[in-house]
Amino acid sequence: MRISDYIPYGHEQAISREELARRSGVSDRKIRDLIKADQDEGIPVINTRNGGYFLYKDKDDLPEFKAYYLRERARSFTCLKKQKNVRQMLLRAGLSPEEESDVKKVNRLQGSREKE
Repeated sequence: MRISDYIPYGHEQAISREELARRSGVSDRKIRDLIKADQDEGIPVINTRNGGYFLYKDKDDLPEFKAYYLRERARSFTCLKKQKNVRQMLLRAGLSPEEESDVKKVNRLQGSREKE
C-alpha cells in the first residue's frame, strides 16, 4: 500500500494523518510508517505547519516545500547536537561511538553492576 495514493496534490488540499487513517483504514502509527516509506522512495510527501500532508502540484507549493525543508534541517541540527554530546560522553568512557562491539562492552558492564 502506498499512502501517497491517499494524499492530495497541492498544499491547499493538505490532509491530516487522522483523515488519512480514516480513509485508508490503517492506524496512525502505520500512516507514519507508510509516509516514511514513501519519502524513503523519493516521493516528496510534505507536511504543513498545521499538520496536513500533501504532494507537490505546482509552483504555488514551493513556499510550503521551503518551510518544510527548513523545519527538517533545524530538526537535523538539533539531533546532531544531541549526538555530539553523547559521543563525547562515550569517548570519555573509553568507548568508540562507531564500534558495534562496544555495545557488548556496555552490556557486560551493566551485567556486572546488576550482580553487585
